[in-house]
Amino acid sequence: MHPDGRGTYWRGAIGLWAVLLVIWAAVNGSLAPVVMVAGLAVTGAIALPLCRTATPWTDLRLGPRAILGFLRYTAIFLREMVRANLGVMRVVYAPRIDIRPGIVPTRVELTAPMARFVLANTVSLTPGSLVLELKDESLSVHLLDRTTTDVDINTAAVSGAFQPALARTFG
Repeated sequence: MHPDGRGTYWRGAIGLWAVLLVIWAAVNGSLAPVVMVAGLAVTGAIALPLCRTATPWTDLRLGPRAILGFLRYTAIFLREMVRANLGVMRVVYAPRIDIRPGIVPTRVELTAPMARFVLANTVSLTPGSLVLELKDESLSVHLLDRTTTDVDINTAAVSGAFQPALARTFG
């Protein structure tokens, strides 16, 4: 890496470019050469300037360990998404609404900025929860039905499944 940080910039830019290109291919549903060449151009035009200002992308690693961690995270996310949807569906279709909404604290053990960002967005994407604040080592989450205010129990319930996979993916 150069002393001016150029190696870090290029690592982040290439990582972001790869991620955006995979999303491009998935959205287009085609690996045709014309589509992929257009994807290379469009995603490159997005990734290269974005990495000059968005420093969390420089933490992105694309090694086998990170890719396996991301696949594990994706499987956990899909499982938790189904569970959360079923939980909200139980509330919606119940003859009597019996919920205790509230804001609960959870602990964040992740240190990489991108991992923390992905965790906060993942928790917000699961139905019945919304991240209100990510500050230092805590996450304030509004839950549709909170059972306790204990930090350890909430951490395990809200973000505990995601954190090990994200730590493996982002370091």
